[in-house]
Amino acid sequence: MTEVPPDHLQTRPEVLLGATLYLMNAYRRSPCPGLAAVVQRHLEHLAAHPRVDAVLRDIAAGLESDWAQLAAGPQESEVKRVAPPRRTRLH
Repeated sequence: MTEVPPDHLQTRPEVLLGATLYLMNAYRRSPCPGLAAVVQRHLEHLAAHPRVDAVLRDIAAGLESDWAQLAAGPQESEVKRVAPPRRTRLH
C-alpha cells in the first residue's frame, strides 16, 4: 500500500470516492489500461487515506489489485487470435 501524498490529505474522502466511482463507470464505457491505472491510483489513495472509514479502506485495498491487473492490459492468453480474411479470386 502506498502513502497518501500530503497534498491529497486535503481532499475530502467523499470527493475521492466520487471521483473513483466516476472513473470506474468511465472504464465500463471505454476500457483501456491507462484509465484502469488511474482507478488503481485512486483506490490506493482511498486505502491509505487516514480520514476514510476502515471498512472502505479495506474494500479499496482489495479492489486495488484487481484494477492493477486491468491496468497491465490483456495477458497473452486473453488476446483473441483472429484469422486473416480469406482472399477470394476476382478472375
